[in-house]
Amino acid sequence: MTSGGLKLPSLDIGGLHCAATQIDVAGHAPGEAPLRMASRIVPARPMVGQMTRIELDLGGPGGVVWEPIVAQATNASLRELSATDTASSARGDTATQWRYAWDLLPLRPGPLTMHFGLLEARRFGQLLIYPPSKLVFQVRPLPAFWPAGLPVGRPQFLAPSAPRQLHVGGLGILRVRLRAVGLSAQMLESIVAASVVPDGLNMYPPRIRQLGAPDQGLQQIWLIDWPFRVERAGLVRYPILRLPYEDPELGAPQAAEANWGRVQVDDPGARRLRHWALAILSFIGFSAVVGSAYKVFQASREKRRWTAIGLNQDARTLEALWAMARIGSQNPALTLRMWLARQAHAQQRHVKLVEEVERRLYGPEAPRNPSKE
Repeated sequence: MTSGGLKLPSLDIGGLHCAATQIDVAGHAPGEAPLRMASRIVPARPMVGQMTRIELDLGGPGGVVWEPIVAQATNASLRELSATDTASSARGDTATQWRYAWDLLPLRPGPLTMHFGLLEARRFGQLLIYPPSKLVFQVRPLPAFWPAGLPVGRPQFLAPSAPRQLHVGGLGILRVRLRAVGLSAQMLESIVAASVVPDGLNMYPPRIRQLGAPDQGLQQIWLIDWPFRVERAGLVRYPILRLPYEDPELGAPQAAEANWGRVQVDDPGARRLRHWALAILSFIGFSAVVGSAYKVFQASREKRRWTAIGLNQDARTLEALWAMARIGSQNPALTLRMWLARQAHAQQRHVKLVEEVERRLYGPEAPRNPSKE
């Protein structure tokens, strides 16, 4: 299966004898392009949870049709992408290069091996078989402080234009398309809920859904619709949606943003005040009812969330909520215990979860200073 000298052993069958001999195996037929094979990984040293692209280039003489390639990777998620081919001519000879690609998501730090099976192809009806190959590279670990459920590598926000002019009481929807890896609808709900809403806007619960697109690999595509109502005249800024992520190049947390800018809100004016007086009074009453119901809904949802965290002993979610609070906090030294003490729905069972998170982040001998907490 390789070019060069091939030694054939002697053979005795009955009274016949064939002496040992050596033959030369050519890498390709005279006048034809040789087989070329190259593999690469982008980036060269990925981090755990970072989207990685594996490419395998195969080149040879014209007329070669490759069979599907079976690839496997240890400690990683793998998904095959569409193959592409290009043809080139030189000195009257035609050569075709095929590029096979995979999305790979490393799950553990350390050495990772990508195995390619036997390479099979056909040329003018003849079966060609080439030896398998492999690609070995190193996966870097995540920082110990980085919470599970947040992406590694920059997410891609695509925010269509929002309304630029509205009347007081007008409704609208902020839309965003997000491409990322390793997110969940629950995490996105937490991200939206943590966003600061400027004065003059009343934001309603978002609609979050995931799309399935052909050949998207391991990438996730999320659509977020965030409805709102404007409540005062003037130039009102839309909220900014910030998604924290770990930057593998910098080795530090960063934040991607979806920014819709501002909206000019107009008031119909005094000429129509008498005509709309009753409608405005009704709107104020309706807004009060909706606002009160929404606050009750928020409080109930928050209580259910904390109850579920305690009953399920969900230390991961507790850690993620703390991480979000630190991102939006003016106090970068906000500890987990300080934050928990400020939560209205925290109970004794949540204190046990704090101890579990501390042991995982800082080890069994983590220092504690209750007087400062």
